[in-house]
Order: sequence, then C-alpha cells, then structure tokens
Amino acid sequence: MKGKMLIRIGTLFALLAVLTLTAYAQDLPLKIGYIDANRVVSEAPQGSQALKELQEEFAVREEQLRSMQIEMIDVQDKLEKAEESDLSRSEVRNLETNLRRLQRDLDRRSEELNEDFNYRRNQELEQLQTKISDLILQMASEQQFDLIVQSPVVWASERIDITDEVLEELQRMFQSE
Repeated sequence: MKGKMLIRIGTLFALLAVLTLTAYAQDLPLKIGYIDANRVVSEAPQGSQALKELQEEFAVREEQLRSMQIEMIDVQDKLEKAEESDLSRSEVRNLETNLRRLQRDLDRRSEELNEDFNYRRNQELEQLQTKISDLILQMASEQQFDLIVQSPVVWASERIDITDEVLEELQRMFQSE
C-alpha cells in the first residue's frame, strides 16, 4: 500500500514538473484545480436522491424482516411462559423448532437484503461517479485547466479548490432533470 502511494506521489510530481516546464517554456500560466472527491460524492443531490430511491426500493423487504423479528419475539415469549402454561413437551419442542427456523430464515433474509442493497448502492454510486467525472472533464475543457487533481492529496490551497463549483453545477443539473 505504501509503495503504491509513493508511486502515485512520484507520478504526480513528475507530471507537475512536465506541465510546469511546458507552461514555462510557452510562457503561459499553469491552471490547476483540486476537487475533494469524497465531499462531492457525499454532498451531490443526485447521491441523496439515489439513496432515497434505494430506501424506497428495499422498504417492503425491510418491513418483512421486522415482521419476522416480531414473530420471533412472540415465540420466545411463549417459550419463556411455557413453564407457567399447560404446554406439553411436544408443543414446547415445536416452539423451539419454530424459533430456530425463524432465526435461520431471518439471518438468511437479512444477509440477502444487505447483499442486494450493497449491490444496488454500488451501481448507483458508479453511475454518480461517472456523471461527476464527465462533468469535471467538461469543466476542465471549458475553463481550460491544465491539471485537475482529486483527493487524497497531501495539501491543496483554497485558491485551486473547485469542489464548490462542481457541487453547484451538480445542483443545477439535478434541478433541470
């Protein structure tokens, strides 16, 4: 991991050196931008909308899990009260079997729900990242940037931080959709 980071930093410095020399040779100012990628993804209205839609998509299955949990609690209560009631041994065994079955079913369905939700969330995140990348490329071309870097970086001044501009453009895109 550390080696990859050193390679990235070395590559970045080499790229900056080439760009600086090229700009100096052409006597042009170098235009660099920085984007806090994590902030853009977390604050983009498209991301909030996608999360809301995912929650709606999975609401029915979550409600089914809650119903199963309530059913399990009911069976557990009956088992705890078995000594006080007149339940036979076979009825108690049936309750215990039912409780184990419910627990297995609940565990399996919870795992499936989590896997499906994560899969869909990753799909939505990939679409959002593609949209953000396309927007950044468009902005870079229109505003004639020589280089745009994104987090993580060691440091970037506020002067080159264009994160707010990207977020504003994403907001405009969201409102027009």
